[in-house]
Amino acid sequence: MEPAGRAYFRSIHVLRGAAAFSVLLFHLHVQLTRMGYDGWWPQFLQSGVDLFFVISGFVMWQTTADRKVGLIDFYARRLRRIAPLYWMMTAAIVFVALLVPSALQSTQITLWHTVASYLFIPSLMPGDTIVAPVLVPGWTLNYEMFFYAVFGACLWMPTIWRLRVVPTLLVAIVLAGLVFRPQASALAFWTSPIILEFGLGIIAGYMASSVNFTNGALARLFILSLAVVIGTGNLELGDGRWLLHGLPAAIMMLSLVGIERAGALPRLTVLSRLGDCSYSLYLSHGLVLSAVAQGWRGMGWSGSVAAWLSYMLFAVAAAVLVGWLIYHLVEKPATEMVSSRRTPAAA
Repeated sequence: MEPAGRAYFRSIHVLRGAAAFSVLLFHLHVQLTRMGYDGWWPQFLQSGVDLFFVISGFVMWQTTADRKVGLIDFYARRLRRIAPLYWMMTAAIVFVALLVPSALQSTQITLWHTVASYLFIPSLMPGDTIVAPVLVPGWTLNYEMFFYAVFGACLWMPTIWRLRVVPTLLVAIVLAGLVFRPQASALAFWTSPIILEFGLGIIAGYMASSVNFTNGALARLFILSLAVVIGTGNLELGDGRWLLHGLPAAIMMLSLVGIERAGALPRLTVLSRLGDCSYSLYLSHGLVLSAVAQGWRGMGWSGSVAAWLSYMLFAVAAAVLVGWLIYHLVEKPATEMVSSRRTPAAA
């Protein structure tokens, strides 16, 4: 992958791996409940998504600041990076759902929902109240593409103006949503306060070169921010998610970048390897968790602690392996095929 900034920040790559793995662990709960588990689960793990969003804002700032980037070129690069794997996996789900509907449990396929999924347009899932595409984790990509549209439209501005205008636009969009409360699912989706996390990432990207705290202070900031995320994880965050998860995620990211700039970042090899395949892992993990859970239930392994623990261990290992294989066999070759050079992994 191309460096995630004007200088390569290994810390950002590590955080991608941590974010993808966190979301994987969070989604274990969905399948465990279908296997009879009704106990507590660490909801803070969902904050991996918030970390992805602030990383995206950071990367977009770092890769365009003080550089002349054409609007069409910017959008083309983003599409080449995001779309190939996502479209292929969406096609695979549609194919399986039409041929073997029972294999995907509750998934329903309609023409409009499928088209909207390919075009990154937020749409209600058939028979549900959730706004998500055919490949459910792709709901975050709908936010990503919306952010890219806003950010790209401001590329003509001088860098310092872009720093001010893009976050301000995001705030204005959110305020419009809060005032007018749009009923259309797409408008309600795009005006969610969660888009403010991209703005936090932009600000963090601007601050990255000027963070001048001691490593000890940065480590304490990181731990304190992580504690806030963990401590608020099981609260109903609602519109405050950007503040209680997004802001701490931005501070953690900025702290880790500062530690790296000081040459004190540990190797963290496992998280770095997960960072390599984070996009493939993120998009595929739900399907793997579901498939393993169906296998466990089919063999009568549910309703006991042993069944739950064995499921978690096997499902996590399988999801990571499949994500790694998809990255090397599908994502990486596909990205290289449609691009003259590799582009930033802003998943």
